[in-house]
Amino acid sequence: MIYRVLAVNILSFLFANHAFTQSIGKFDIVSHQIPQGWVKETGRDFICYTISNNETGGYARILLYKSLPGTGNVEPDFDTEWKELVQANYSPGDFTNRNVSNYKEGWVSKIGVAPFRYKNQKQVVILNTLVKNKIKMSNVFITNTEAYETDYENFGSSLNFDNPAIQEKPGIPAGNQTKVPVGETIKPSEDRVSGPGNFDARLIGKWNRSGAIHTHYADASSWGTAGYTTCRYEFKPGGTYEYTERSFRMTYPFILIVKENGNFSVSNNLLTIVPEKSVMESYTKKNNVDELGTLAKSENRTPETTTYTFTFHFFSGIQEWNLVLQAQSPTKRDGNFSSNNTFPNAWYFDQKYTGNDLTSPKGN
Repeated sequence: MIYRVLAVNILSFLFANHAFTQSIGKFDIVSHQIPQGWVKETGRDFICYTISNNETGGYARILLYKSLPGTGNVEPDFDTEWKELVQANYSPGDFTNRNVSNYKEGWVSKIGVAPFRYKNQKQVVILNTLVKNKIKMSNVFITNTEAYETDYENFGSSLNFDNPAIQEKPGIPAGNQTKVPVGETIKPSEDRVSGPGNFDARLIGKWNRSGAIHTHYADASSWGTAGYTTCRYEFKPGGTYEYTERSFRMTYPFILIVKENGNFSVSNNLLTIVPEKSVMESYTKKNNVDELGTLAKSENRTPETTTYTFTFHFFSGIQEWNLVLQAQSPTKRDGNFSSNNTFPNAWYFDQKYTGNDLTSPKGN
């Protein structure tokens, strides 16, 4: 199997001596061999090289991310990068191999290899995190074939580093930093790209919206003063999404759970949601608190295809990045627009508490 082969072979590239005939590129603090025949993409804090074979269906992608402040210890820095660059994008299986090695000029490397699936096809993802002092820099390799293994080996062994000082922007998780002025809105085309398709890595993952939001199917008069609603989009690198919503209010006899799934597509700053199935479930309140009792009713909702304009905005007052969705009119799925008028006709999503299970028996 491909990931078993790569798990054994790719770990040796740090000590390999390769003869380079390709041209050399420079990005951030590192120069590198440019893979011959690969297509380059450039974003605000990444570069990416992609290659594919239409006859065999094979493809590969190398993503090189900008350097960031780290802990100075390769183990926790790798764990953070694995969570933010790999787990959030590819939902990988268990590691097939992990290896820590001395790279060059004081840099220490940790490599992790794991399988994942895309369009029901076996793939492999490799993360290489390099650390020196308190600077870290990572690259990710994804592929469904062994054909491009040597290209990645050559790329990895070609890295040569400068060592400038880096200042961390407060309030932004290290893996999500883009080094832009506080308060600046980032257009999706300028940001990280990841996954088998050309999806913005800031979009991929879970996004929550909570508070006094008026929907079309619940009692809006008591919303926010005696209950809550939490909505969550989870965008996956394969182009699918899941939408989950939980509503609890003291004056309403049921706890409402919405479950929806489907596909999404991105074109520049437009995000199109195409639901395949949408269901709203009504549960009795166990012990009259926010705990699911028995399922009283389940009803299908009419799929609602919607195209949003989307951007990412850093709110300096709360030191928080938001995913901002805008539309021409309110939707049944999202309800009325937010009262925050920073953007017109908008809903705001953050990444706080995304680990909470909205469908668990007890509310979070």
